[in-house]
Amino acid sequence: MIKIAAIGVGAALLAAWIKTIKSEYALWITLAAGAFLGLAAILKLDAIVSELKFLQGYFSAYGSYFKLLIKIIGITYLAEFSADLCKDAGANTLASQVEMFGKLSILVLCMPIMSSLLETVDYFLGG
Repeated sequence: MIKIAAIGVGAALLAAWIKTIKSEYALWITLAAGAFLGLAAILKLDAIVSELKFLQGYFSAYGSYFKLLIKIIGITYLAEFSADLCKDAGANTLASQVEMFGKLSILVLCMPIMSSLLETVDYFLGG
């Protein structure tokens, strides 16, 4: 984690310094560092996904919920990373639209879980 933090801070300082000399290069430094840090995050996410797949074996009846959980985690990180890149590029409106689309995508994925939960509550209430 210390290496990743050092790369992020170093890239930010380099981009700030380059911005005073040639501002168009600062954006490219930020995007390159962001892509590198995103790749590092994906590699960490891979370990989490592997562990979730291992745990899925214990709860085979709820395998579809684990798949949804993995998709939701992926959408969350992808939307946040993309929105942050848009913010760094100065496109705040585009960043908020990316965040909104990510939230709506998660909501769509959660609808079967919500429906199942409501059916369970209805069953216990005798409906």
